[in-house]
Amino acid sequence: MKTWKSALAIVAASVTFNAPTMAQQPYPSRPITVLVPYAAGGFIDVVARLTAEGLSGELHQPVIVVNRAGANGKIALRSLVRADPDGYTFLVNNDGGIAVLQALDPDFQFEVKKDYAPVAQLGKAKYVLAVRGSLPVNNVKDLVEYARTNRVTFGSPGRGSIPHLSTEILARNAGVKMVHIPYPGAAPALSDLLSGQIDVLVNSVPGILGMVGSDQIKILAALSDERIALIPNVPTLVEAGMEPIQLGAWVGFFGPAGLPENVLAAITKGLQSAMNSPARIKRLKGIGIEPSFLGDETFPQVYAADVLQWRTFGQKYELKLQNSSNSD
Repeated sequence: MKTWKSALAIVAASVTFNAPTMAQQPYPSRPITVLVPYAAGGFIDVVARLTAEGLSGELHQPVIVVNRAGANGKIALRSLVRADPDGYTFLVNNDGGIAVLQALDPDFQFEVKKDYAPVAQLGKAKYVLAVRGSLPVNNVKDLVEYARTNRVTFGSPGRGSIPHLSTEILARNAGVKMVHIPYPGAAPALSDLLSGQIDVLVNSVPGILGMVGSDQIKILAALSDERIALIPNVPTLVEAGMEPIQLGAWVGFFGPAGLPENVLAAITKGLQSAMNSPARIKRLKGIGIEPSFLGDETFPQVYAADVLQWRTFGQKYELKLQNSSNSD
């Protein structure tokens, strides 16, 4: 009897001892999904794929990029919010696709920290103002004068995106109107600019760099406080005689709220190693992205400050994501 009880006690102790070990499987133990809220080919998609490649190497698991465009980024964000906070679903987006929505969109139903969490800043990008090659303008002042007497259309990756709002601000500063044509991403908007379907497009440097020198496009100004190194002949808005619009977009990595500490630590460490590697820094700079990694201790503060800035912009310029006077 004693022998039987002793054996049973040993088995029970073994089960009790091993239970936590069995529950805490090493992370990650299967592929990770990274959502992109726009069509493939835009700069956010490119950064997401570079990030996925590096993160996969650091974590020794496949990291799969899934494009889930639509509803101005809300479809992808909704998928993130609904995902289990187990470290296998993340989102890559820029400030125009999430912070601006939180600041200005009355229909934005998600709350940072409660529904989703900023994990890391991957890099930053600057923007330029471009027009189709056949438009009879050669500088920003020409564009403004042309818009006074002609119908001018401008594209964007969706309502509330930085290209949308910056063009609205430019038009209002100049006292002209332009008609907004939203797209499911920057790539299809650029495609229509090149084919002459729209007149104007504010686009990121990474998204437009490959078209520099083409007769299908004219880059009129940089939306920054200084000229952009990769396109040094393009003046800033101030140099072009206009009020400044100094906008730059971070690209962020987000997870569902409630990520376990071990998952957050592993992801942050993997991202930092991947994005700070000399090879990846060189590739980012080559496509016009400024390497500027920030982890989970700093990036949430940047995110919160950005939301506040866009609320200020919204009040100053009376920006609305619905029923805008400059939108169709």
